[in-house]
Amino acid sequence: MGLFDGIENVQVTQRSEYLQAGQYLLEIQAIKMGESRSGEGYFLSEFKIIESSNPELPPGAPVTWMTMKRFESFLKGIKAFVAAAAGCTVDEVTQAICDAAVSEEQPLAGVRVSAFAKDIKTKKGGDFTKVMFSSVAN
Repeated sequence: MGLFDGIENVQVTQRSEYLQAGQYLLEIQAIKMGESRSGEGYFLSEFKIIESSNPELPPGAPVTWMTMKRFESFLKGIKAFVAAAAGCTVDEVTQAICDAAVSEEQPLAGVRVSAFAKDIKTKKGGDFTKVMFSSVAN
């Protein structure tokens, strides 16, 4: 047995911070969908921060925005994000556009979006960071 036996089957996870309250200019690195270990569907966008009003998340840092299928706002959040990233209206966002966004081709990688994040309380009293995306000239 060698030191690296089984390395081909190991999944590497890279950690990044989630968006926190602040105003950002972000560059999309990747957009993914999948299932958590518990089987719940998720949609995830990975970014590189270009500009930030939050000193805890400086320019150059990796950051993530993620939404889970259990949330009432799941499809609404995805639709708003994809519209901002694709530079279209929310009425123009289709399943085909969303499928393309998460495909291996990653057509939205390199696109910049603006994000405004604010902390809010959920109906159950928990903490949640609401993120609103908008298009920028790329």
